[in-house]
Amino acid sequence: MNICFISPMSLPSVGGLQYVLHYWAVALSKGGHKVTLMTDTAEGNSDDARQPYTIIRHASLLKQWRALRDADKILMFNISLKALPLCLLSRKPLYVSHHTALWYEGGEKPLRQIWKQWVANIFPKAQCACSQYIANLFHNCSVIFSPIRLDIFKPGKADRKPRSIVFAGRLVSDKGMDLLTDAVFLLAARGVEVSLTILGNGPDRQTLENQAKNKGLGTKIIFRGEVPQLELVEALQTHSIMVVPSRMEPMGMVVAEGLACGCTMVVARQGGLPEVGGSFCHYFQPEDVVSLADALQQAVEKPLVVDATALQQHLSQFTIEHSVRELEGMLKSNGQ
Repeated sequence: MNICFISPMSLPSVGGLQYVLHYWAVALSKGGHKVTLMTDTAEGNSDDARQPYTIIRHASLLKQWRALRDADKILMFNISLKALPLCLLSRKPLYVSHHTALWYEGGEKPLRQIWKQWVANIFPKAQCACSQYIANLFHNCSVIFSPIRLDIFKPGKADRKPRSIVFAGRLVSDKGMDLLTDAVFLLAARGVEVSLTILGNGPDRQTLENQAKNKGLGTKIIFRGEVPQLELVEALQTHSIMVVPSRMEPMGMVVAEGLACGCTMVVARQGGLPEVGGSFCHYFQPEDVVSLADALQQAVEKPLVVDATALQQHLSQFTIEHSVRELEGMLKSNGQ
């Protein structure tokens, strides 16, 4: 089967969607399918020539048309109104994999996003979403959880630093880092000593660094910036607690990655996060600093006792192999 992936974002740009796309493209290619990715992300250190799939960056209309013409199936990552007309003109079966919310829960629904929802419910042969939370936005949408690499995300041999907390993600409002800084300040006021390592970059970094310094937390909060995947794994293996304070999270691959590495997890009860965390996390009410501080304190003083067998069974639904089997099933069924 010749499959054309369409996604504005891809590696070397860092993000959960970018890794999912790459994992699926590699697995499908190794499974005997031909995968071509059309993306707007510029080439970086990923060395496209070494990938087992073809990457077309910033394609002209002619190149896009040729790629679509040669494809048996088209898989669009999030609905793209820009790419849709050419896909429909190609008359090839269109599938969509949804990885983002269209609007904030209980918030305003922009007209463009309502239009995307309508389009997604009309034109694709089939569609899937990274969580049931996102699938509920669409008609007849199955759930295929975004996968993680369990071959590298696993407990390490080094000792964990006591009372150490790690956060990994883009430094933007949706990720809730400002809430986390306030919660660490509240813990310090309670006499609960913790350290916090921040992995990631984003437009809010300088503001967050200033916030930490103004609260006297300059020595307790370390901003390490964006790190390669293997450094992320090492951080999860050597910190005691991982926190996910998001205001909006379609799924939250980092929760599965943290659980796989053996972190005690503190997670917002929001979006798709509870689906990934199951019964293996300390939860708190989103956007509630006191609730977040309470959950962190509980994770420090009385961490959950996790049954290893039950956790491995839970994590099995987030493997690359499992998700690709489900993806192949979707591509082979309704698009014939």
